[in-house]
Amino acid sequence: MCDKYFGAAPGQRAICPIDSMMTHNHTRAEHIAGHDSVSDLDELDLEPNAVGGDVGHRTLWLNEPVSPATTQRLIEALLRFESDAPGTPIHLYVYTPGGCVVSGLAITDTMRHISSPVFTYALGFAASMGAVILAAGQKGHRYILPNSFVMIHQASGNAGGTMENLRATLAFQTKLEDEVDNLLARCTGRTTEEIREASRVDNWMAARQAQAFGLVDHILDRHPDKN
Repeated sequence: MCDKYFGAAPGQRAICPIDSMMTHNHTRAEHIAGHDSVSDLDELDLEPNAVGGDVGHRTLWLNEPVSPATTQRLIEALLRFESDAPGTPIHLYVYTPGGCVVSGLAITDTMRHISSPVFTYALGFAASMGAVILAAGQKGHRYILPNSFVMIHQASGNAGGTMENLRATLAFQTKLEDEVDNLLARCTGRTTEEIREASRVDNWMAARQAQAFGLVDHILDRHPDKN
């Protein structure tokens, strides 16, 4: 993993200079997009019925660290769904500690490139690059469960070699950090200065806080018929 190879501490967003899957379709998510807190969790039918490729369901899981291998599989699925039914929503469930910045940006670039809107859902926690991918989902269709958490923070990396190489690596890492900050600013409606200030340390947000910050749009609440 990038955290191992590029010197990031556990849980930190790793800068990686060289550097899942299917459940059930939830097309009825559009029905509840107009509410801040959704009191109809069953409306989305979150119980998974399969793992692996299932083009018909257009549903993906990101439930491991963001790595080049994970990114390849996810992008392949996104492009396959786009090819089969352009413009039809894709549902991405995010439950990850994050990982490689370059890999994460490849995912968000693909999400933005395809015509199919990607609806994102935070389950458990979406940290680091996982939070960025969550926030990069289709505006109005970024969801979180009530007891899930989102965490943003600064990127972390490592470098060695000559002084010239250190300068070059630092410049590259700074560029990546700026790219992530600008992306989060666009996704949340906040300024880059606000993003940098909020990311100085590990910033864990509960569902309501993540919603208020602009990382998600809706909270999926308990069904009213359940105790």
